[in-house]
Amino acid sequence: MSFQKEVKTDFPTAMPGQDYSLHPQAHTVKIAGAGGVTCGRFVWLADEDTVVATGAAGAAPYGLAELTHYESVLEYGQEASLFSPEGRPVSVCLKGEKFVISATAAVAGQEAFVDPATGEISVAGAAPGTRV
Repeated sequence: MSFQKEVKTDFPTAMPGQDYSLHPQAHTVKIAGAGGVTCGRFVWLADEDTVVATGAAGAAPYGLAELTHYESVLEYGQEASLFSPEGRPVSVCLKGEKFVISATAAVAGQEAFVDPATGEISVAGAAPGTRV
C-alpha cells in the first residue's frame, strides 16, 4: 500500500452503480460468478442464482451491479475497490437510473450500449454491442 500523496476536499458527483434519481427501481440479489463482477457494470445470468461480468454475443444483460457498499478489502493493507469476487452477494438493479462510466464521450440524444464480450459500456448514435 502506497503512502497517501493528496487529500480531496470535495466529493465526486457519483460513483459507478450509485442511484441517479429517486424514480422507481427494481432490485434483486445474486451471487458473483466465475471471475467476479464490478459495481457499475452490467452483468449476465450464468444460472438461476449467479451473475457474471460477460455474456454471449447478442445476449441482453440481466441488470447492473449496484454500488450498495464498498467491496472488498480481503487482506490488511489492501486498497478498497468496486470489485465483488466470486461467491460474494451482488445487488443487481433490473430497472432504474444509475451512474455508469462510459468508454466514449457522451452527447445528449445518444444511446448506451454494452459489449457482451468485455462488459464495457459506450454511447453512440449506433454502436456494436447490445443496446441497454
